Amino acid sequence: MTIKRATKDDIDKLFHLATQFYDSSKFLKNFNTDCFRKTWTPLLESGVGVIFTLNDGDAMEGALGGIKHPDINNGEMTATEFFWFVSPNDRGEGLKLLKAFENWAFLAGCKKVIMCLLTDLMPPKVGKVYQRYDYKMAEIHYIKQL
Repeated sequence: MTIKRATKDDIDKLFHLATQFYDSSKFLKNFNTDCFRKTWTPLLESGVGVIFTLNDGDAMEGALGGIKHPDINNGEMTATEFFWFVSPNDRGEGLKLLKAFENWAFLAGCKKVIMCLLTDLMPPKVGKVYQRYDYKMAEIHYIKQL
């Protein structure tokens, strides 16, 4: 398995992973390929956003995407993950994506990395991974559909 930094030309190749990700959670709804493409293209082109892919030859088996931004309260550069999904058969390789994202954040001058944990997708296991890599639980979000 290899890690690659995605370009705008790779965006459409991520749709099969996004579909699996959305299908696996009761909280994720209505994945929109056009919206994803329109949002991520300028983020990748500007360098504000990054997507790392996990590849087995030509096949994408996982991806992690996030952005860098100043914290709105203190200006501290922050990297925030927006999705991290690895095909079930390749989950043991997924930490390579996390390490690539952390390295990108460090080289971009970020002082912290924020990772998400969906409560319906392996929360005890993923939480333990975060803790093992020195992440601390800081906040829990609640969602209400309107």
